[in-house]
Amino acid sequence: IGSFTNELFKRSTPNIESEIRKWMIEDTSIALDESFLGNGAATAISPAGLQQSATGANTAASTGDTSANITADARARLQQMATSGVGRRPYWVMNNARWIGVQLSLTPAGTLAFPEAAQGKFIGYPVVTSLNVPDDIVYLVDAGEIAFAGGTPQFMGTEVATIHEEDTTPLEVGGSTTPVRSLFQTNSSALRAMWELDWYVQRAGAVQTITGCSW
Repeated sequence: IGSFTNELFKRSTPNIESEIRKWMIEDTSIALDESFLGNGAATAISPAGLQQSATGANTAASTGDTSANITADARARLQQMATSGVGRRPYWVMNNARWIGVQLSLTPAGTLAFPEAAQGKFIGYPVVTSLNVPDDIVYLVDAGEIAFAGGTPQFMGTEVATIHEEDTTPLEVGGSTTPVRSLFQTNSSALRAMWELDWYVQRAGAVQTITGCSW
């Protein structure tokens, strides 16, 4: 929920409501990436992070930064995925910094070790990059085994609600909640965003991770 005065709404350039809407999407996207790719266990309000599925033989520490090390790391994860009987739609997911490392990795002869990176692929499979991916973890994910349900963010504006203006542990408005704001009384408005999402890893081995990466 974002609140703003109606004076600001009338005079702001760019418009404050549009800016809050944009910031909500940006901040929520970061939070969702962290939850989706994280190591958190499933709770009543959030599915388990993908790292919960990458345990035992489905994860291994990076062996080093040379092109031979990178190839060995990738090969081990692809082979483990195949051993698990999955791998219909593999994607690599990594931080932009790790992808730069792959693109610039050289062979002992001084040539590019992974020329197909120019086409957005690594060891034959597509790469997805994001600054929100942990910079020391590279994921290999079988998208064919990840069930995902969700839509687009839904926004609702109002001028008549009373809201608890607390961004750490916001509670329902009651006698002891402070600070609170009556939008009607203070000539203000608020914009609420809701984004309902869910996901589930359907088969073991569908998520592989390489940890401790500094490629």
